[in-house]
Amino acid sequence: MRNLVFALLALLTLSACLPDPAPPSRPPQAGRGYRPPPPASSGQVPRRQQPQAPGKSPVAAAPAPPDLPPVKLGQAPSPFGAKQSAPVVPIPGAPGSFADIVQQVEQGVVSLYTTQVADDPVAAMRGEVGSSLGTGFIVDDQGYILTNFHVVEGASDVRVKLHDNREFQATLVGGDPATDLALVRISAFEGIRPIPLGDSDSARVGDWVVAIGNPFGLSASVTAGIISAKQRRDVVTGGGNIFADFLQTDTSINPGNSGGPLINMAGQVVGINTAINAKGQGIGFSIPINLAKKIATQLQSSGHVEHAWLGVQLADLDPNLAMQLRLPEPKGAVVANVVLGGPADASSVQRLDVVTSFEGRPIECSADLRIETGTSKPGTTVNLGIVRDGSPMSVAVTLGSRPR
Repeated sequence: MRNLVFALLALLTLSACLPDPAPPSRPPQAGRGYRPPPPASSGQVPRRQQPQAPGKSPVAAAPAPPDLPPVKLGQAPSPFGAKQSAPVVPIPGAPGSFADIVQQVEQGVVSLYTTQVADDPVAAMRGEVGSSLGTGFIVDDQGYILTNFHVVEGASDVRVKLHDNREFQATLVGGDPATDLALVRISAFEGIRPIPLGDSDSARVGDWVVAIGNPFGLSASVTAGIISAKQRRDVVTGGGNIFADFLQTDTSINPGNSGGPLINMAGQVVGINTAINAKGQGIGFSIPINLAKKIATQLQSSGHVEHAWLGVQLADLDPNLAMQLRLPEPKGAVVANVVLGGPADASSVQRLDVVTSFEGRPIECSADLRIETGTSKPGTTVNLGIVRDGSPMSVAVTLGSRPR
């Protein structure tokens, strides 16, 4: 018994000499930013907790962002709480859509498909033929269609496809290589809708326009743009156009668009799409509809066009030549030569005369005089404003017919 008591005392003395045990760790309290860890399954090994530096409390997680308002399609959320900007409003005069214009005129646009027999006799004997495509538009309810001459030139067969996919054999009424215009006709009088013809003189640079055509056989293709410039008289094309007075447009024009209409925002034709600048983009040229009206009238009545002729060879002025001819500025067309027995020769026009006006309309270069003359009627007497040896005068000339 005594030994038991000593043993108990020794045990108590030993326990008193040991250091105090560490207090039990307090479990983390659920609070702001705390998310209790998911219970570890029997197959999971809990990640080792990173020890924290002594004296630093745990950093609370950032609060979750508030719910953002729903965003409508086509709108971006405003940054930094700024208010949404006002909806975009088109510039006055700019159409919100071209759909109404297209729907109004598309039934008057046609696709043209032609077949040409080879010019080479050997190729012709072999039965070799060529084909081309283009565009045209109906100008009246009798089936007359305007297009480019180069679309139907040399064609042995011309087919016209309407907007409703009906196809007709077309007859070539007449063509004019000098203006690259042609008139064809189909026998369909029912269900066709002519497109009204506008006034190309009143068209302004910057006006919206729409082209409808058959580029690369993709019929009824619509492109839009503006009139980029007017009176492009120094443009040389493969189709002739020696009397053309082009409208320039950035409306996309491609092979197959030739002969198609250039439409203004009133649904009227102001030009006939004819040529492009192959080295550039968005540079296309259209024959003004006012010129086309004159040509179409002659083609309908006689099948060909008589262009007036002055009987002179022309040159342009430069500052040095203008100074030698005693002109105040280098504007006008210089008569480089007079054709013997021609209209100008019969009217006492002389070499080195400078033509400055045609029926009161100013002449600034040789192209102006060529177009004014060529689009006039043979036999018409016109007044030319001329500067000779520095002195202005007026000369009356009766125009002849241009040799074919």
